[in-house]
Amino acid sequence: MVDELISLKKAINNLGIYETSEIKNIIDRHEITYTKNSNGILINMEKFSDKLIADINNFIKFLEDNKKMLENKKKEIDEEKKNINISNRHKI
Repeated sequence: MVDELISLKKAINNLGIYETSEIKNIIDRHEITYTKNSNGILINMEKFSDKLIADINNFIKFLEDNKKMLENKKKEIDEEKKNINISNRHKI
């Protein structure tokens, strides 16, 4: 459990502001108390239920899957741009 929480903390720390805001919303839905200060939000992760951990992990997986999908789509678009440029050069 400790290793899982350490891994979860690292994953959360690598997220952007919008993604961490959604993590906070997930934590709020599970009614976990936390402290806010100028450094951010401090949470005792030992109070996380298995369900909360699963919900956060599912959200992080969703983000990773979307990132991969967008990267693949960008590659497809870049490839199409190359094909269009090649086609246009041959028409001249």
